[in-house]
Amino acid sequence: MSWKIRKEGWISEGAREIGFTLLEVLIAISILGLVLSTLYFVYVPILRLTHEGDKEVEYSSSVRIFFDRLSQDLMQMVPYGGNFEFYTYIKEIGTRKFLNLSFRTTYHLPLFPGDMPSAYGWVTYEVTQMSGKEGYTIVRREVPFSRSTLGKKNTAYGFPVCENVAYISYLFFDDEGRYYNSWGLAGGIREGAAPAAVMIRLELRHPFEEGKTQVYTTRIYLPWHKVEEHG
Repeated sequence: MSWKIRKEGWISEGAREIGFTLLEVLIAISILGLVLSTLYFVYVPILRLTHEGDKEVEYSSSVRIFFDRLSQDLMQMVPYGGNFEFYTYIKEIGTRKFLNLSFRTTYHLPLFPGDMPSAYGWVTYEVTQMSGKEGYTIVRREVPFSRSTLGKKNTAYGFPVCENVAYISYLFFDDEGRYYNSWGLAGGIREGAAPAAVMIRLELRHPFEEGKTQVYTTRIYLPWHKVEEHG
């Protein structure tokens, strides 16, 4: 083995200097860049699809909650004075017109201390403008029957049951299968009786595609919707 003299001292000719050349560093950076760009193009679409899937589940859940809530309220309607009280009325929001529901039910939600869960109440499903953004909200409002009068302005309390609504429409069916666009006071149709079935068509604003909507439909059957007289 031979030795040579360097400025720093003696070093063996067979020994290698520790470190990387500039070419090796550039090659390593290029390889790292290729790996990171590959990961980006693979995982970003996956994350986006996951986010969109979560939004779809959230929308579907809100629709199911609304349909279930309305179905339970309608199934608990009761007559008063020999009649079922079920009415629709139109509310204008800007240039749009929405049909809203109002009826008497025993499915009272005790939201405050002292409320009785079995008390009668006027329940209204009303469309309102969303605050600070486009779209509408369906709000379930309720007034205990002891404080309610049809057509009288009151301080009904409520909570949203569905948001990001683009539009909602109803069809009401009688015993013979005929359908109507309104019921009760709004059209004087079958006043004193409730519809035998209610069909709901709900449009939600698409969470990712501007101007598009997602449509959901359901039909709710009311087994107790009129009072029969026997004599």
